[in-house]
Amino acid sequence: MHALAPEFEGRLAVARIPDDFFQGFAQRVKTGLFVPGVRVRAQYEVVRASRDAFAFRATDVSTAIGFGLNEVDLQRDGATTIRYRVRFGSGTSTWLRAQHSIIQGAAVATASPALRPVTKAHRKL
Repeated sequence: MHALAPEFEGRLAVARIPDDFFQGFAQRVKTGLFVPGVRVRAQYEVVRASRDAFAFRATDVSTAIGFGLNEVDLQRDGATTIRYRVRFGSGTSTWLRAQHSIIQGAAVATASPALRPVTKAHRKL
């Protein structure tokens, strides 16, 4: 794991993985992953979907920041185990994080002049 590109992975054991599990998950991402039909701050796209694997990623800055599930890979590992891997800083998500940094920098630069009177008053105390 790289410090600027954190990730985690693991395995989830269940009683049985339905044959259409990943196709259903893909449909769920397409219609609204966290709140059905509501796409604000939950903009994801399906990268890959098959019987045995599924991947999706954030498509905009507010989703990458708000939820943080920037790139997710799921893979069937037998009849009862799903392997997962979540990445926060590769590919598209790196660009999304760069956009976020630019927006934050602009916000701080805009707010800084407004804070100067406060810091001058604080120094007099």
